[in-house]
Amino acid sequence: MNVPQPSKNWITLAAGHFFVLLGILGVILPVIPASPFLILAAYFYNKGHPHFHQRLMNFPKLGPVLRDWDERKVLRLPAKLGTSFTIALLCAWPLYFGRHHLSVMILIVAFALTLITYIMTRKSK
Repeated sequence: MNVPQPSKNWITLAAGHFFVLLGILGVILPVIPASPFLILAAYFYNKGHPHFHQRLMNFPKLGPVLRDWDERKVLRLPAKLGTSFTIALLCAWPLYFGRHHLSVMILIVAFALTLITYIMTRKSK
């Protein structure tokens, strides 16, 4: 689907802001990792908002992690472990407390394993 340019810019800006907010929550709350959300924010900002992208990359504490991913596709080990743990926890929650059909449970586990495998197979720093 072809999205007109102004709409696309608005969508990428909104997505970037949304993921920055989730990243800020990840910095504040120990259960939510900040790195994946900020990597997604950088991705969306890079699509048409270089000012926000540059500000994110130059952020003192988080900029180096984002530059590692942006330039070399490298994730730091604590970010990998924290993200994998959070994915496992968030996917285990509905399996343990919910009463879902077997196919839904299989989809949740498959999704979690796919994400964790992707994260863990990226290069580490």
